[in-house]
Amino acid sequence: MPFYDSSDDDEPSYKNKLLISARDRNEFGREYFCGNRDEYVSSASKVAFEKYGVCTENEISFGLKHEFMQKDTYKDFSRKSSITSESQSDAKFTYQQPFNFTSYEPKSLSGIVESGCVLYKGHDDVYASPKFEATTKSKLECEDTDGTTAKFECGGSFELGIYEQKFKANAESSIQQDDVTLFKTEASLETKMGMNGDYVDAKFGNTLFRACDENEGLDLKLLNASAEAKFGIDENGIEDMIKLGVNLVEAEAVGVKSKIGFNLDTGISVNKNGIEGKLEGFGVKLGKEIGVSTPFAEVSIDLEKWFGS
Repeated sequence: MPFYDSSDDDEPSYKNKLLISARDRNEFGREYFCGNRDEYVSSASKVAFEKYGVCTENEISFGLKHEFMQKDTYKDFSRKSSITSESQSDAKFTYQQPFNFTSYEPKSLSGIVESGCVLYKGHDDVYASPKFEATTKSKLECEDTDGTTAKFECGGSFELGIYEQKFKANAESSIQQDDVTLFKTEASLETKMGMNGDYVDAKFGNTLFRACDENEGLDLKLLNASAEAKFGIDENGIEDMIKLGVNLVEAEAVGVKSKIGFNLDTGISVNKNGIEGKLEGFGVKLGKEIGVSTPFAEVSIDLEKWFGS
C-alpha cells in the first residue's frame, strides 16, 4: 500500500515577475547624385537625385508573470510515485510607435554644392500600435511506480490590438509509458481577426493507441478519430476545409504517410506549404507534401523528411 512521504516533496513554489522591456530600431540609407552643378541642373527633371531614408521604431512593454509548481511524492517500498501540478500565467501591455522616414527627391536646387550632394528628408505618417496580451497554461501529471505517466494540460492566450486580435485555447490528456501513448485526446480553437485577414481553426482528435520513435521517424496510430474545420483568408493563404474521419490504422515512416479508414474531408487549402483540394474524401495534395486520397485510404510523402533522410 503506497504511503505519503513528504521528505522528497518539492516545496510549493510561487514566483511573480515584473516584465519591463524597451527597444528601438534604426535603419539608414542614402544615395547621392554625383556630378557637377551644370550636369545636375540640366538633368534634374530626369534622373538626377539624392535620396535620404531613415526608419526608427520604438517599443515599450510592461506586465506581470506568475508561476506555481507543487510536487507530492508517494513511496511503495523502494519505489516512488508522484503527482505534479504546475501553472503559469502572464499579462503584458505593449506600445509600439514606428516612425517611417522615407526617400524623397530634392524639391529645389538650394543647397547644391559642386559635388552634387543634396540633402532633403521627409517622413510618412506615424502609426501607434498599442497591444494587450495574456497567456495561461496548467499541467497535472501523475507518475506511477512503473514509470507510467498520466497527464492533463490546458492553456489559452489572447492578443488584443488595434490592427489585429487573436485567441487560442487548447487541452490535451494522455497516458504514456516510454514510446507508447494510450487514450490521447486533443482539442483546440484558434481565431484571428485583423487588417491582414480573418482565420478560424477548430479541431478535436482522439487516439486509442500510438507508438512513436522520433529518432527513427516512425509513428503508428490505431483507432484514431478526428474532426477539424478551418476557414479564413490571410497573409498565410486561403483555408476552407472541413475534415471528418475515423482511421483504423495511421502510419508514418521516414516521411511516407498512409491511412486506412473512412474520411469525408472536403475543401481547399492554399498556403506556403502547398495546395490541397478534397471532395468527400477524394483529393490531391501538392507542395512540400504530395499525395492522393480516397474516402477509404490515403497516402502521401513529406518531401523534406524523405530527402532529408
